[in-house]
Amino acid sequence: MKMKTIWMAGALAMCASIGGMTTAQADSWEMLTDTKGRSLVVKIMDIKGSQVQVMRKKDRRTFQLDYSKLDELSQEAVVAWGNENIAEGIEEELKGGKAASRPEEGVSGSDEKLYKKYYPKTKEEIKAAIKEIERRERPSFASQAQFDALTRLNIFRYLCGVSDDVELTPGLNQKATAAGTICQKKGSLSHDFGHYTNECNLAMASNGNLASSVDQYINDAGANNREKRGHRRWCLYPKLDKTGFGGSGNYSAMHVFSHGGRGIRDPHAYPGMGLFPKEFVLGNAWSLYLTENAPPTGKLTVEVYKLKKRPIKSISWNDEVEGRSIGVQYVHSYGNTINFEPAKLLNSRGVYLVRVSGGGVKEQYVTELY
Repeated sequence: MKMKTIWMAGALAMCASIGGMTTAQADSWEMLTDTKGRSLVVKIMDIKGSQVQVMRKKDRRTFQLDYSKLDELSQEAVVAWGNENIAEGIEEELKGGKAASRPEEGVSGSDEKLYKKYYPKTKEEIKAAIKEIERRERPSFASQAQFDALTRLNIFRYLCGVSDDVELTPGLNQKATAAGTICQKKGSLSHDFGHYTNECNLAMASNGNLASSVDQYINDAGANNREKRGHRRWCLYPKLDKTGFGGSGNYSAMHVFSHGGRGIRDPHAYPGMGLFPKEFVLGNAWSLYLTENAPPTGKLTVEVYKLKKRPIKSISWNDEVEGRSIGVQYVHSYGNTINFEPAKLLNSRGVYLVRVSGGGVKEQYVTELY
């Protein structure tokens, strides 16, 4: 069925995101939880038999955890780390079986056999694209803070499957600055203050960092943002082609109403489809953006599974999924957007299958966090 993109600019409620910002965790840190529900944020250092050597983030202390005393999700994170950094088949060693053979120094896995239907980009392509975005030339009219925010925005857009060539303009920087300044003067956030506040994402944080405000918009935390995730939706809108950033004090703004870019024919998502660096996962709200309006919430079924292994062929809707259901604790549709929250925080390595069905929609995709 051919789908038409429908974006009602006036219908999007851009509820201002208030409060402290959520930033991405460092790439090598994992949250491991034991069977009693106690959690630690650690860096996995090595695996020796059934013992997992870790460094605790809080105090950098190193010690060992018993693999058998970790909960299922944490065990899967350990196995994924071992398979990536030590050898395939590390699970057998962790369970007390024959030790997995460890590769020679410098040997790493390859993405050459990725199934393109589910994996549009390799890790090497992602790394190169991020570097290219970071190396772009800053326009003379933009401050470094404004350009850093644009860079952060374009990286998120690339990872989520939409255009990564959004540009700054002097005029839109001025509008965003005016919006942030009036919010600072009023001491609060509102899209009703005039001064272009009705054309901007708005944020407040203790340091007013513009690049970090992009993380706030993508995370879109807070009960007032839960249903629509409107800030995220604007950041990842396919036709966004120009923007501006600015602010005053602890208040910042991003202009979101320039829509002269190209559209896309396929759905996109946050976190993005295929390989997705886990440090860009902010919070526990996921979004799927269709190319037509989504069905009402009550007609939708959203399922998330953690797969046992990376798929190498199409997954049939009729076959039993080779993995474990994560469960979904919240679903809401708005416009072309389906927002949902897995029952557990998913920010560590793993291969996840998302299935959305009902009301004429039948979509499934794979997101692999690494």
